[in-house]
Amino acid sequence: FYARSNKVMGETSVKSLKNILTVFVLTLLCLTLSSPVALATEYISFGFWPANTDPTTYEPNWTVLTHVANLDWNINADGTLVGKNSDTDSHNKIIISKARSNGIRFLIGAGTGQTNSDSILAYHQDEFAQNIANKINSTGAEGVILDLEYPFEVNSYTGTSNTPLLESTMKKIYTKVKAINSTYTVSLCTPPYFDENTVCFKNPNLSNYIDFVFIMGYDYYWNGPTGANSPFYNNFTRYGLKYAVAEQSECYGKDKIIYGVPLYAYEYTTNSNLPGASITSAN
Repeated sequence: FYARSNKVMGETSVKSLKNILTVFVLTLLCLTLSSPVALATEYISFGFWPANTDPTTYEPNWTVLTHVANLDWNINADGTLVGKNSDTDSHNKIIISKARSNGIRFLIGAGTGQTNSDSILAYHQDEFAQNIANKINSTGAEGVILDLEYPFEVNSYTGTSNTPLLESTMKKIYTKVKAINSTYTVSLCTPPYFDENTVCFKNPNLSNYIDFVFIMGYDYYWNGPTGANSPFYNNFTRYGLKYAVAEQSECYGKDKIIYGVPLYAYEYTTNSNLPGASITSAN
């Protein structure tokens, strides 16, 4: 799970930024922080552990964080969770130990694509919720963040709306996690904008079963024409930070919104140096 940014200049762009904590975010879009004490009591500052980074040697700036997650589990179609690497469990034990020694909450991070999401919502809600609870118990994590990309408007298995299915699934997960510890966190990654393919996230009832949503405020442009990868506001499309927060505040409330800020870059090759040029390749 990478945040991305790019600035195309003819045939080149900003290079990849290595070994940084992938995403820093703040609730209520407060981008200026005073002190670690104020941060811990007034804001959530959330980061994803950089993929393929050795936790025995890497040290983020713990003083600016309240929560950290490692998106290191894949979700199968039957709702089971599988580590992405053979050292997933051992690495997460190290991260959890470091996080706790710095007073930071660690969440397990799990993700999957549209087909598996539809299967889980249709047939495996209870198993999925229990598997998340089991993983929290076995790792010692203090909650979960889910990246379900993306169940479409209509479930491909049942032919019915995914909106009530996603709501039911999140309710079961929330109930299981809070039964372990009422202070544990349940969070959900949401798309940077709602459209016909992501309308099931546009459901105010979801707010009852999540502690916060993480708006993936990047990848607005990553293929096709060039454009701002994480725009503040686009007057033509209305896409961007300002619009995303306004739209999702209507569903979840501003106090439950975290906006993901990209601190990662790709290099694009384009067919010209003009605005809106087509991307021919990306690294």
